[in-house]
Amino acid sequence: MTDSFTAAGWTGDGFRLAGVPLAQPETGEVRVRVGACGVCLTEVHLITGFYDELQAPQRLGREFAGIVEAVAPASPTRRPATSSRASTCSADSPK
Repeated sequence: MTDSFTAAGWTGDGFRLAGVPLAQPETGEVRVRVGACGVCLTEVHLITGFYDELQAPQRLGREFAGIVEAVAPASPTRRPATSSRASTCSADSPK
């Protein structure tokens, strides 16, 4: 297992690939190895300036699917190596 992953971040002028530290999931969380990620039209509107709520830098792609890789102790509903999909309305900003 690696201790980081690569993510495309919106910089305000375009996208940039960067390494991101891989954290262990905290209580109630799982870590998913993403196999596919979509960028929806709302995110396209954010990067084109149609909506002005996006402040760069930001990681987009809130609709994703993959395999559960790690589970926090208090997450009994998922196990490692099970498939998962998610749609979330918030994303972590790159530091």
